[in-house]
Amino acid sequence: MTKELSLEDMMKEDAGQGFENYDPSEEGSGLRFVKLLQPLSPEVADGDYKPGTIYSKGVLALPETEVDIIPLYYFRDWSVWNEENKCVKRSQKKEYFTEAELAWGKDGKKYIPPIAQEALNFVITLAADPTLTYILSFAKTNFEAGSKFRTLVADKTSTESIPMYGGIYTLKSQKTTDGKNSWWTFASPKFKGKVTDITQYKAVKGFYGEIFSMNLNKVLSIGVGESASKLEAPKQPIEVEAKIDPNAEY
Repeated sequence: MTKELSLEDMMKEDAGQGFENYDPSEEGSGLRFVKLLQPLSPEVADGDYKPGTIYSKGVLALPETEVDIIPLYYFRDWSVWNEENKCVKRSQKKEYFTEAELAWGKDGKKYIPPIAQEALNFVITLAADPTLTYILSFAKTNFEAGSKFRTLVADKTSTESIPMYGGIYTLKSQKTTDGKNSWWTFASPKFKGKVTDITQYKAVKGFYGEIFSMNLNKVLSIGVGESASKLEAPKQPIEVEAKIDPNAEY
């Protein structure tokens, strides 16, 4: 009779999974996007939530400004708002964008970011309730925090000999100011520890398996126990219906 692996042995066997899209040289819709509510966000203006709330429309609404997450998968992409078609052109490949879309501009001494917005993305689930997946996207003012998070997760998968989804991290919001204006950003996530519950580990590993083999844009819309057998193969570039504000801070 084959002996069942311990949780520690399972993690070692799966070590490194989740970072298939990670390049160490990298520096500097209907999907469930996690966003950080700002003072002018509609949800705040309606009086339902406070600025700094970590939120995902219709699913995740946390009155706290701190939550423990388990990252499942990493991918880097660029996106451009298509005003004519009212949708977002999104791709993980730079070659799908023009030089003009990727170029930095300059207005006097002020640099203007490219039209194509770069984002560091993690598919995550909640440590307390690993039943749904979300996209945590670090872009604009949150890009630096995302870069540090990517480095931290890469380091822990190596030093702890675990897959990406073998670690729990604390995501927290913080108030930022430039002396004139204030806004909310993500603080650099912190490593809380390894997953210690084998049932939880098997659940998040199952999510990883589905995400790795399917079209990200569709698999992220399913929950635990739902079939993903009829999902279409990924197509590039991906055009996603605009169900999120392309100018929002994520």
